[in-house]
Amino acid sequence: MKLRLIVTLIVLASLALISVENAWAQNLPPLQSLVWTTRASYNVGETVPILYLVTKPAFVTITVAGPGGTTNFNNGARGSTVLTFNGKAGQPTGWRTVTMRATANDNPWEVITVRTSFNVGQSPPTWGSPPPTFSAPA
Repeated sequence: MKLRLIVTLIVLASLALISVENAWAQNLPPLQSLVWTTRASYNVGETVPILYLVTKPAFVTITVAGPGGTTNFNNGARGSTVLTFNGKAGQPTGWRTVTMRATANDNPWEVITVRTSFNVGQSPPTWGSPPPTFSAPA
């Protein structure tokens, strides 16, 4: 029984290494991702477009956390395509943090997490949304 478990673990580890070596052998670019909103602040009831981009096909999870709780959105994304998730700015007012986690389809160990934030208030401030930045592997 113990020997069977050890053999199974060795086989699984070997398959994982082969998968990683195949990705490296193909010289695939590393996964990069980007998430942003069109503004830094929204009024209650306004649509909040959350835009995101990955550089190659990946499974994407977007989480919006704020004073009223957390909302999740899951999606598969093609590489180099800007996609949009539209939400509504609701009560309570305050800051929301948007976290996007992308897992590369060709390598499940290649995971990127990026964040941005926006405010929900009664009127938008005069300053604009911070520019998006590309992520780097952790």
